[in-house]
Amino acid sequence: MKKKLTALLLGVCMTVTLAGCQKTIEDDNVKISEYKGIEVEGMELSKVTDADVENSIQSTLEAEAERKEVTDRAAKKGDSLEVSYVGKADGETFDQGDLTVEVGGEGFVEGFSEGMEGHKLNETFELPLTFPEDYTPELAGKDAVFTVTINSITEVILPELNDEFVQKISDNKVKKVDDYKKQVKEDLEKSNKKTVESQNKNSAWTAVVKNTELKKDFKDEIKKGVDAMKEQYTQIAEMYYQITFEEFLQQTNITEDQFVEKMEKQVTDQLKSKYASKLIAKEEKLEPSEKEYEKKFDEYAESYGYENGDAFIEANGEDGEDKLKESILLDKVMTWVSDNAEFVEAKEAK
Repeated sequence: MKKKLTALLLGVCMTVTLAGCQKTIEDDNVKISEYKGIEVEGMELSKVTDADVENSIQSTLEAEAERKEVTDRAAKKGDSLEVSYVGKADGETFDQGDLTVEVGGEGFVEGFSEGMEGHKLNETFELPLTFPEDYTPELAGKDAVFTVTINSITEVILPELNDEFVQKISDNKVKKVDDYKKQVKEDLEKSNKKTVESQNKNSAWTAVVKNTELKKDFKDEIKKGVDAMKEQYTQIAEMYYQITFEEFLQQTNITEDQFVEKMEKQVTDQLKSKYASKLIAKEEKLEPSEKEYEKKFDEYAESYGYENGDAFIEANGEDGEDKLKESILLDKVMTWVSDNAEFVEAKEAK
């Protein structure tokens, strides 16, 4: 897949040397070696198959299914179970806890979900299984015994896919099953296209950031950014996992020096992205007008979880409006870079 360059751009390229039609641009903050007509490995737009449509419809049927508690029969394929389990290998407990299992569905060990079939509510039983050879090193290929107790059985009753059902879930916008299937296919195609466009836009911009060099000493800004990242991770560790930042690093097998190095790279790329977008916008005359900014304020603020642009600006203090404008400008420049990029098929890994 390749995006065709415009005739004008092709004409310009024909007049330059074999070095290409790229030009370096720079200001006091950054120097960009390549950004226009940049060649990037792109994501192909995949064709929506009948199987994709059927899988999507199946997911909808499951979401709309009736769920009925079962007490008078054994578990059967398709039932949803709440179970408690203890797993042992070589006589030692390696895992235990509670789990939701679909009988006959996917399980963390082959044979586990299938082994639930035929057992009754409140029954405790042993289920011998063997871990696959490609499992975690400590359990790969080992025989294990799971002691399982079934705490609840829920029968999942799927609705029938008929005209009445599709009218219900589509608010009568679609009347027939065949029309519903066409709509599902169109929705999947739109979703796939949006995913490809987003992925390719990010890939093209990543290439531009890679081609961007910071010219000034941003040491203070980078340190400030790293400190903010550390504070954010500290709050997440304490709030959601009830552990300290140091314990978080230990559990993720990373030293504080490695964390700082990683965050410095991330903050540096953010600075490159910020100043590169401003420079390209100036060079290509992409700066939005005040009316364009105002139109985008609410849209962008809502994507960040705020009611409107005013709420975003108020929540982010004095520089809230500047932050919102930076996001809007960045997205416009990223879109322009993607529209002017040349996407090629990804090279096969050797």
